[in-house]
Amino acid sequence: MMYENLRDRFIRAGYRLYIVGGFVRDRLLGIPPGGDIDLSTNAVPELVRSLLEEAGLGVLDMGVEFGTLTARDPGTGEMCEITTLRTGERYFPGSRHPKVTFGTDLSDDLSRRDFTVNAMALDEKGTLIDPLGGEGDLVLRLLRTPGDPGVSFREDPLRILRAFRFMATLGFTLEGATADALREHACGLVHVAAERKLKEMNLLLQAPGENLPGTLNAMLEAGVLLQLLPELSGLVSLRGVPQGRHHSLDAWEHTLLVTSNTPPDPVLRWAALFHDAGKAAAKTLGSDCQPHFHGHERAGSELAVAAAESMRFSRAWRRAVAFLVLSHMRPVLYNSDWSDGAVRRLAGSAGGNLERLLALAEADVRSKAPETVRDGLDRLAELRERLQNMPAGKSLLAKGTGKVVSEALGLSGKRLAEAVARLEEAVLAGELPPGADPGLCVSFLSSASWEK
Repeated sequence: MMYENLRDRFIRAGYRLYIVGGFVRDRLLGIPPGGDIDLSTNAVPELVRSLLEEAGLGVLDMGVEFGTLTARDPGTGEMCEITTLRTGERYFPGSRHPKVTFGTDLSDDLSRRDFTVNAMALDEKGTLIDPLGGEGDLVLRLLRTPGDPGVSFREDPLRILRAFRFMATLGFTLEGATADALREHACGLVHVAAERKLKEMNLLLQAPGENLPGTLNAMLEAGVLLQLLPELSGLVSLRGVPQGRHHSLDAWEHTLLVTSNTPPDPVLRWAALFHDAGKAAAKTLGSDCQPHFHGHERAGSELAVAAAESMRFSRAWRRAVAFLVLSHMRPVLYNSDWSDGAVRRLAGSAGGNLERLLALAEADVRSKAPETVRDGLDRLAELRERLQNMPAGKSLLAKGTGKVVSEALGLSGKRLAEAVARLEEAVLAGELPPGADPGLCVSFLSSASWEK
């Protein structure tokens, strides 16, 4: 283990090396260690670098000005972060980097951390160091700041999102004074860089599904959710408004359930969070006195794109979330009358997001009224079976078929697309062989009734 090697090397050099942070917390909770280990030392960064290089380890110094160096074992790929003990740090509005004051006392360093459950350490002998009562708060599953919570949240407002992340991932609750200060200082999140907020939200959205509804509701009540994602304000405004006979929950509660019912893929859960966000803009009342939300998919997709841009999603994530929100009703509305061509077009339009789209549709169906769920799940199962039985291969038609058909029959635009779709259906139905000669395809269209 790299830690044992470094521990012994630091001791011989006259310095301390402590295991800190999430590793200690998770070990006490009985959670298997995941990710890289975090270490703290009373050695200044220059000395840390020298000791790492002497140990034959690679050194990444992207955080050196903040006291952090990353060690990498070139043989195993194992990594760990080593941070010089701090007596203070301060974040400035709009910056993701603090101004750091180095120190030598572990207790001072631990008192600067976000919550007591993260302010514990293990010394070189594996002895727990817990000056702030973190172990007791772990037993209570309680989030409490080491010092004045108002000061803590003012120093780094991102700690507000971290609190909700731990609520979601670990099922913790907020201590009373900490909760009050969080609500009071929620407005400070406006000064936090988008990249830092996105990282915390992605971790939150990968939490166990059963914890998400309570956490997102708590964020809403604390004034955090709509400050972070104002695009959800229309959806939230529909709380208490019936959605019609297919739903037993309002749009917001339905969204919470859909989000919790999806697999813990952040892209998928972002899409779930926004899949009905356009319903407020699309709401109408039909002649049957039932609410209808025709076109909410497009409105929701536009809201999702706006949120993705403000949160600095990658281009790939932005496109994926926008597609999933825009298309989430297509599998839900599937029925046995769909042609094979229509099924194939669904798969083609989804590309690499097909499984995500089907998972979102299933979560949506499972979150509807009980009498609607069984029929919806049966239809989705049939759709999955048809998709699995589609012939393999990139295309059912020979390359250049569309061009030949266009020139031979004078078709373009929508009529050409319909003709190509009919040819694909013919291949799937066995009326034409896969990759049929384009001339044969022209003859087929000339003799077949294919125009709707």
